[in-house]
Amino acid sequence: MNRWFDVLNKINLLIVGGGLLITTLSGCEKGTLTSSEHEHVFITLEGRKPTCEENGLSDKVYCNECGYVLHESEVIKAGGHNIVETSSKEPSFAEYGYSHGAYCSKCGEVYTESIIIPKLEYTDYAFSAYFDFNPNLFTIDVYGDKRGKTLTKLEDLGELVWSKNGDTGELSKEDGQFNFSIRSHFDKYLYDVDVSGDYKNLKQVDDNEYRITKVSSNIVIRITPYLKTTPLVSLPSGFYDEGETLSISSDYDVYYTIDGENPNSNSFKYIHPITLEDASLSTNRNSMLQTTTPGFLTDLIEKYASINPNYKTPSTLIDKCHVFKVVAVDEFGVSSKIVSNTYFVGFDNKEYYSNTGFISLVTPPDNLFDDEIGIYVMGNNFSEDKFKNAWYSQYYWWWPGNYSLKGKEYERTANLTFFDDDKVLELQKECGIRIHGGGTRGIIEKSLNLYSREEYDGVDRFNYDFFGTGYNPKRLVLSQGGDDSNCKISDHIVSSLYKSSKCSNPNSKRYCLFINGEFWGYYYLTEKYDDVYFDYYNGIQEDNIIYVKSGAIEEGNESDLKTVKADMKFLTSLDLTDDNNYKTALDMVDIDSMVDYYALMIYINRSGDWHFYGSNYALFRSREKGNGLCEDTKYRLAIFDLNSGTFEDSQNDSIIYTRGVDALFNNFYKNATFRSLLIHRIHNIANEDFNDDNVSAFLENFINYQIQSKNEGLRFYDDPSYGEVLFSNRLNQVKNFLAERSQFVFDSWTVN
Repeated sequence: MNRWFDVLNKINLLIVGGGLLITTLSGCEKGTLTSSEHEHVFITLEGRKPTCEENGLSDKVYCNECGYVLHESEVIKAGGHNIVETSSKEPSFAEYGYSHGAYCSKCGEVYTESIIIPKLEYTDYAFSAYFDFNPNLFTIDVYGDKRGKTLTKLEDLGELVWSKNGDTGELSKEDGQFNFSIRSHFDKYLYDVDVSGDYKNLKQVDDNEYRITKVSSNIVIRITPYLKTTPLVSLPSGFYDEGETLSISSDYDVYYTIDGENPNSNSFKYIHPITLEDASLSTNRNSMLQTTTPGFLTDLIEKYASINPNYKTPSTLIDKCHVFKVVAVDEFGVSSKIVSNTYFVGFDNKEYYSNTGFISLVTPPDNLFDDEIGIYVMGNNFSEDKFKNAWYSQYYWWWPGNYSLKGKEYERTANLTFFDDDKVLELQKECGIRIHGGGTRGIIEKSLNLYSREEYDGVDRFNYDFFGTGYNPKRLVLSQGGDDSNCKISDHIVSSLYKSSKCSNPNSKRYCLFINGEFWGYYYLTEKYDDVYFDYYNGIQEDNIIYVKSGAIEEGNESDLKTVKADMKFLTSLDLTDDNNYKTALDMVDIDSMVDYYALMIYINRSGDWHFYGSNYALFRSREKGNGLCEDTKYRLAIFDLNSGTFEDSQNDSIIYTRGVDALFNNFYKNATFRSLLIHRIHNIANEDFNDDNVSAFLENFINYQIQSKNEGLRFYDDPSYGEVLFSNRLNQVKNFLAERSQFVFDSWTVN
């Protein structure tokens, strides 16, 4: 092998046909490299690759004329099989099963074939039901598909197994269901019932009786007791002066926490009344974490990122409130439901909170900040390998982490308490929280989705009229402003001033957020588009809505999405210069909604992360015609996420830009009637919605938030003045844009 490399260091190689020609040797003798009268013409005798069981040979390289061997063929040992075993899986009603298998991962030889097992039919089922409960507290009675004969009485942990013929008793052969009832041994308990496994539905059919249907594999039914009565706390959530006394009473021992953790018998035990002082004097906790954003990773920021956010943890104490979670525990160790209260003490004289509501979010810290389950941190999902070669490697806020994960699996429970601008309690409830947004998931201040569900507190709505419209939402967004997080003006000014719009425009309201008692930043509570929203505001029944956002189906099904794609393809290819075709298009699109949407986008010079049927683009319609306001199957457009690529460059002809990125708009713009409607509406925005008086009134109020930017500067940059500078820069940009935009509109686009 060394000789081979020695030769290569001395010669040049040229590919000649199927061999190699050595051009620098002047000659050779057969079997040597010393002759000066012969040029070697090397050819390669291909070897063979080794298999798992047979040896292979490397290539042989020799001179075709003199026979000199440049590289001899060598034996390559057989690699041996690498046996991989696959586990078996029982079939269910939803999925196929498969048997155990074994194969070689190198050569593919199958040793044990894995056989696909068909899905179960509901007339041929087998499953086990394991009841997890405290036999000292409850007895479980199990029945067949109808109340009557007791098949099994459980007074201990029990596993029941049935098959088609019924080992323990005849069950329904139609849908694999059974009933069970729960009898408590003590009057002081209630209980929660939770089922895990493959089944369709759990329904309460009587006070203590439940029916579970279409069980197709093993399930666990967990009965969790809790005390009927909760501790009585003397003070409701609210704002108090220093020195106020908090007392707690119960027939049982009481325990509490002050950091968001769920209390138990190992927590602080309540002994005597507690005097409330200003919590801001306590040590900073979660606000000191540097695991919430890659922006703190200075080495990686310098290596990859185009922008350094200059994040710093606060060196001084930030504002805080008290968060008490209280629970009662009896002699069996059974707890009550948790009482969660928030107390803002000494806030009357704090300067950063005028004209702003308050939200206290309380959740076990691990839900947000643990490396494994925390949804607010980089966590175990963060790795340099995931972004170093990606298009977003220079954008640290796009680097994946735990905060990037989406779906119900990454929803965490929290207690939220809302107060209005006058510090009056609006609502307190348990709900689900998830991280919201795209790239902004990776910055220090993140937006949150809020979900009201029956499973959390028995109520599936936020039963409060936050926006003065009578609407009680199912979902909300707590927005930190997106890419406009330093000022938070872009979305809010449109929400506030564009009230005449015939396209959907979500309402918003400003709050300061405290997480587990610490000031976290200023946010806008914003309506979130969903089936309930479109039912209330547009009269489209919840089961009749099709809503597509950024090209993905949000409300509806995949068949609906195919319909939308086909309709958009048709509308973008139709010759709309033909008046008959234009009338056809008007039967498919609500023209007022479309004109209002595009007129706004053009007026505010929307650009960047926005394009037709893609990023930050949303449309909806009813699936079928109905009696509701908008149940006419016509497409309508919805405004959202205006926090980047807006209110910049007042002299830009954004009609040209929009025609380039939006095929639907470009096709409609070819029609003279549509052009006239559009230009009229753009002028109308300048003369009415965004006229000088309306803009001045909005900005006069909004400038009051400048002092609040100092609070965020302290929280995120350890520099109040830096937060104020970032706020002012964006505010002045928007002010200058609006001061100049109307004249550009009048000069550039003439109304016919």
